[in-house]
Amino acid sequence: MKIINLLTILFLICVVSLDAREQARFFKISYETVCISTINDSEEYGILDNFDSGCHKSIIRVHDYPYGKEFVMRWSRSLFKKKRDVRRRLTLTQLFENAEKMEQKTPLIVMSSRGFLPGEKITFFLVTPDGYVKSEKMNFTPHPLIVRDRNNRATVIAELESIIPTIYNVRFENFEINERLKFAGISGDTQVSDWVTFKTGFFVKYIPEIPNSKGGTAIVSVERSNGEEMLLPVIWGEAIIPHLKGENSVVNTNFGVLSSYEL
Repeated sequence: MKIINLLTILFLICVVSLDAREQARFFKISYETVCISTINDSEEYGILDNFDSGCHKSIIRVHDYPYGKEFVMRWSRSLFKKKRDVRRRLTLTQLFENAEKMEQKTPLIVMSSRGFLPGEKITFFLVTPDGYVKSEKMNFTPHPLIVRDRNNRATVIAELESIIPTIYNVRFENFEINERLKFAGISGDTQVSDWVTFKTGFFVKYIPEIPNSKGGTAIVSVERSNGEEMLLPVIWGEAIIPHLKGENSVVNTNFGVLSSYEL
């Protein structure tokens, strides 16, 4: 009897494992976010301006996709108190048509930065209507706030952490280890500054809000040890609202191309 019970338990474990495997079928996706300046100046990306002209574009490529499937495109926006979860239905045929327009073979989706907040990171994934086949989840910023140094290597990135009050996490990438940097935030007539030492994963929390003002544009300044100054505009307060409504296009126009393999 004990042997029979043991076999029954093993059988049930196998069934549950197969069931879990069936529900955990994932496929890969990747992204490229292309700034409006690159779109305007590039033959490769120029066609992107035919879709919602004047905005940055993110190209979502779908790899190892299930054949004959429809997709529900989903992304969540964690900055809002009531978490916004957006869903849109697409067919694989539409994704291949997008690829053909760009003279590429991998099926893809094109997203505009319009309606997303500058510096806002979203979580994006695809799922089949039955819910059994999903892409991996991917975090990226449709409207990046980024400035690079003259060698196109060292990078300053402002990530929006909070809308009210407006708070940015200003990250530093690819600087020299232990390099001394002068960080400054200029908002109206108010300036905060300090000397910082670069370490991997280092960031500064910056709040651009100032008294007697409801919103505006501040400047993040990073001065390097070689004297080069990197400037990055960030918006705060009521200046964010037009971007949420899709009325404003872009804050900084030239950051090149970002990809899921870079940041």
